[in-house]
Amino acid sequence: MDNKIQLRDYYLYLLHTFNLDKISFFVSTSFKRKVARRFAHERFAPSKKGIIFYYFLPEPIYRYGVSSSSLQVGQSLWTSQGLPIYTQNFYPKQYEVAVKGALFPHFILGLFDLESDSFVVNPHVFKQEDQHVPLIPQQGFFIDQENFDDTIKETGYSGSVKRAGITGAYSDDFHR
Repeated sequence: MDNKIQLRDYYLYLLHTFNLDKISFFVSTSFKRKVARRFAHERFAPSKKGIIFYYFLPEPIYRYGVSSSSLQVGQSLWTSQGLPIYTQNFYPKQYEVAVKGALFPHFILGLFDLESDSFVVNPHVFKQEDQHVPLIPQQGFFIDQENFDDTIKETGYSGSVKRAGITGAYSDDFHR
């Protein structure tokens, strides 16, 4: 199963970074703050409004996202199967990590508000029970989402993304 997921993501990442699909399975991020700040300024300029999320992904990264280094893991397997591979990232100076599905709240450390020039810590960081703390690097912050479906409908959003455990399956949920 992991090989199929990695193969799917390998080619979807190519389309995503080359901008061939307008609706992407991925959310573009960068592990370089300077790059994130530049993109925020380009999108919101000249207002200086915008935010930069500080986010982490558990290992193995391919379960949650794709980066140029994670792509190299499967290349020998794809080559041995006779599949075409690509060896260069289109935008290496963007230091991209493409996150699957959405930026889920249990992996958000906080955000930097460009307008106020301040960092806001994810409030769930302070709500972790002792038994959950050792699990944070692998599972993220514990956030009770028992009432998520009802809460998201109240916000007025027309949809959401859910991740199904370790299988790597994602689903869109649309509300009307």
